[in-house]
Amino acid sequence: MSEVAVVDIASLFGEVPDPAIDKAIADQFATQAAVVVAGFPGADTLEARVAHLRSFFAMSDPVRRSLATRRHESGNPNLYRGYNPPPRKAHWSYNETFDVGPEPPLAAPDLPSHAAFTEPNVWPSDTDMPGWRDAVLAYVADCRALAATVIRSAARGLGVDPSAFDVICESRNSTLRLLHYPVMPDGFELLNKDGTAKSQLVDGRPTITREHIDTGGLTILWQDDRGGLQMKGRDDVWRDVPTGDGLLSIHCGDLLSTIGGAALEATPHRVLGTSGERFSIGYFIEPEFMAEVLPPGGSHTKTYGQHLTDAFPTRFLPPESATAAG
Repeated sequence: MSEVAVVDIASLFGEVPDPAIDKAIADQFATQAAVVVAGFPGADTLEARVAHLRSFFAMSDPVRRSLATRRHESGNPNLYRGYNPPPRKAHWSYNETFDVGPEPPLAAPDLPSHAAFTEPNVWPSDTDMPGWRDAVLAYVADCRALAATVIRSAARGLGVDPSAFDVICESRNSTLRLLHYPVMPDGFELLNKDGTAKSQLVDGRPTITREHIDTGGLTILWQDDRGGLQMKGRDDVWRDVPTGDGLLSIHCGDLLSTIGGAALEATPHRVLGTSGERFSIGYFIEPEFMAEVLPPGGSHTKTYGQHLTDAFPTRFLPPESATAAG
């Protein structure tokens, strides 16, 4: 299996952008659909920082559950942000997650999903996780700066006006998702989009997250040394995303194609399992909920909040509303 290429982007953070790096990043998105970056500010301390962040999953189950979304703990107020335990029945992925959104919350359009979009983050107490909240927010800020730098570099390399991406680069909206993939229980079924069971073996490795694309702008992913993350290039070839200290992979969400053209279309990706548990951290930079965007395949703009609601009709609604909606 071939690998997504690594590009050292240190020179992007000098006084003058480096055209060679702009072209390398643009070429990566146009061919392999993703890039792995090294040399960014903070790369030398990345592993220590993410070890602190992922320590969330070492807390006791009752403490994690106290931060779970209402779908999992009916007495909790949070609908969207917070903890999601591993699924108990067939699902499209097998993992547990913790989501952090903009701090403080953003305004959102008047939609049934309004309450979820504008709810505050939930946090472990300083007693349970000393300094953890500040560490998370610092990591979010650094990812936001990195995402904007890479988007604008790709735009220059493609000959696109970087200001076209301001709706994303200047947004305060994002999701940070901590992911833990426990060992999948025997007999657990992963589902295709149509609800049918998916074959779990690819080159002898079990699939633990099916092929999908991300909604939004740009995604930055860290994964531990077990690896398993794969990206599908424009040539329909799956490539492993390499692991190593100070490396982050970056790929496109669905909205970038409406701004940057076919070279920035959303990147299919999946996760293959290994012999043990796996950790990763995803950062998803998005337009603000009130921002007007042109959805993929659409002929009219809509707010990003409406785009999310249309893409995921039940995700942002209270469980009883989601059940009623079908």
